[in-house]
Amino acid sequence: MISIFYLLSRLPLAWLHALGALLGWLAWLLSPTYRRHMRENMVLALGEDGERRARCSAIAHAGRQSLELPRIWLRPLDEAAGRVVEISGWELVEEATRAGKGILYLTPHLAASRSPRSTCRRTRRSPCSIVRPSKPGCRR
Repeated sequence: MISIFYLLSRLPLAWLHALGALLGWLAWLLSPTYRRHMRENMVLALGEDGERRARCSAIAHAGRQSLELPRIWLRPLDEAAGRVVEISGWELVEEATRAGKGILYLTPHLAASRSPRSTCRRTRRSPCSIVRPSKPGCRR
């Protein structure tokens, strides 16, 4: 799996996006459960009309997101961090760090969960851990 990730990380981003869009559609077509969950979540967020308008784009972008991961995770940190367009509120992170307080990052998807860690590594300000919540009803 690491070899595949490494190979994917070396491909141009445009190729990854094209391949990812195809994989997004394959996942949507081949998995009734994925299709149902995606529709339910989109209807909750956008309503019926919004779901219909955004469905095709969302399917393709979900696949693109999945193939961006190898590029974000396995390319040099400076290259990935160099693609950051904007960081807002960083002064709050610095203030909490100076005060010795912990910071909880909530991110929307897998690629974004890497962002706080990359930012922390780049600035060398604080260690970061990413914790995934357990499923309801699971005991640890």
